[in-house]
This record gives sequence, C-alpha cells and structure tokens, in this order.
Amino acid sequence: MEINNPSLYQVPLPEDPTVLGLEFTPFLEQFSKQLNAPYVYKKAIAYRQSTDRANWAPYLPKEEDPQSRSTFSEFWTEKKDRKKVWLGCFTTTTENTVRPNWDDLIWHV
Repeated sequence: MEINNPSLYQVPLPEDPTVLGLEFTPFLEQFSKQLNAPYVYKKAIAYRQSTDRANWAPYLPKEEDPQSRSTFSEFWTEKKDRKKVWLGCFTTTTENTVRPNWDDLIWHV
C-alpha cells in the first residue's frame, strides 16, 4: 500500500515535516475506530514522561499545544480494545540537542 496516496484516507497525511501536533492528530485519529485492524494511537508520542513535556513546553512554537503530543506511558496505558497489535507514531529530533539553538530543532516522525 502506498502511504502517501491521499485518496486512501479521509484525512490526508500531512506533508510538512514541521506540522504541529494538533494538525497531525486528525490523521492518526481516523484509524482508531477501524475494525479488524491494529490499534493506532491517536497522537504522536514525543515525551518520555510528563516532566519532559512540561520542560519542553516553553520552547515549543507558540501555536503548539504540549498536550497535543503524548508520553510513553500515555501510549502504554491507553485502552486498546483488546487488540493485540499496537502502532504508535513517535517523534524526535534528528540532531544533537546539546548546542546553543537546540530549541529551534525540527522534530521528525
């Protein structure tokens, strides 16, 4: 299956790598109710724990809601409707964060 074919989805896959969590969530949410399919978590997972989310919050773009991306434990403990296969979309930086302008890094999925 070609993942970048927009006609396959009601909500197309965002193409911009700098897309905000709130803009990316609808793409993931459309899969959560499909029967006979793996469980797909509804948000991108970006933080190890809630403390990390709180620490990153001041450095995110103004229009980005820190709650629009989840922690590992939120993914792990979410009700999965007895599905045995779980899929999550994890985001991270692709560069070293130990540098002066670390808060300007783009996070990739």
